[in-house]
Amino acid sequence: GAGERRILVRGELLRSPAWSPDGQKIAFSHVTGENRCRYAGYIICFPDKFPYNLPAPYGLPLVTNDSWGLARVDVNGGSYQDLATQPNAITPSWSSHGILYGSSADFYGGAGIHLTQDAAGDNQKAAVASELRYQDPAGQIDGDRVVFQSQEKDHWEVFAVNVDGSGLAALTHPDNLASPLPHNVSPAWSPDGRNVVFLSNRTGEWRLWVMDAGGSNQRQLPVEITIEYNYQ
Repeated sequence: GAGERRILVRGELLRSPAWSPDGQKIAFSHVTGENRCRYAGYIICFPDKFPYNLPAPYGLPLVTNDSWGLARVDVNGGSYQDLATQPNAITPSWSSHGILYGSSADFYGGAGIHLTQDAAGDNQKAAVASELRYQDPAGQIDGDRVVFQSQEKDHWEVFAVNVDGSGLAALTHPDNLASPLPHNVSPAWSPDGRNVVFLSNRTGEWRLWVMDAGGSNQRQLPVEITIEYNYQ
């Protein structure tokens, strides 16, 4: 925790920094503007245009929130570069294949897990798993697998997929005897790419768990600290 230094000062909000594999760059998400849409409920927001913007009681309520994008800098805060992404890009994770990120996108699509490159130009975007319920990706170190969390109706589970979109599989599964169903979230790879660490509240409290890359041998880590998690 020593040696703290500020490397970048900007006027907008910044969050979710992620190291490049060589430790020389940092990707992060930042506010790029404002979204305006007409909220229909159940996370569905239509464009702020006719017929959704008709006066009440015919139209839908207007909501505004921040829109997010990705950028990167070097370890000293220089060499700033905006990255090509889908709308509302968050939670970057740098892998050997590029920079993975989650996107809530907009009415016109583009939600889910995506991949971009550390390069200029809008043609760097590629879809990995395009569903709104897929979020918070982490790329396997020197591998092809991506782990992420998926909203399964009323709870979250950990999934994995190949970076080309193939091989989608659930790594955690609901305990049908539990009520309410516990959550499994925020997965990350071990450095050797053989294990996945994640958060779970299956014991009634948030704790760190680990499992093999395929989802077997799930066990709680002996880390007795208080963990707060608010699905951000």
